[in-house]
Amino acid sequence: MKIYISGKITGLPYDEVVRKFGEAERRIKLTQNTAVNPLRNGIHKNADWVKHMEADIRMLMSCDAILLLPDWKDSPGARIEKTIAEGMNLI
Repeated sequence: MKIYISGKITGLPYDEVVRKFGEAERRIKLTQNTAVNPLRNGIHKNADWVKHMEADIRMLMSCDAILLLPDWKDSPGARIEKTIAEGMNLI
C-alpha cells in the first residue's frame, strides 16, 4: 500500500520538517508499506507553494491512503490534501 504523508511544512524550520517527515516515512516502511513523502516531489524546496501543491497532489492521487501528521490542521496545504483524500476514500 502507498501511503502519502501530509503535515505542516510552510513556516517551519526546514530541518524540523525533514525530521518529522523522515520519522513518518520510517514508521510507514516498518509496516511494509510504501511511504510517499512530499519532500521528495522533485520540486526545489524554495519553489513557489502552488508548484509544490501541484506536485504533491499528483503524488497523493497515486496513493492508497494518507497519513495526517498531528499538525495537519495548521497547514492550508494539508487541509487541501485531506479534502482530496476524503473524496478519494483514502481516509
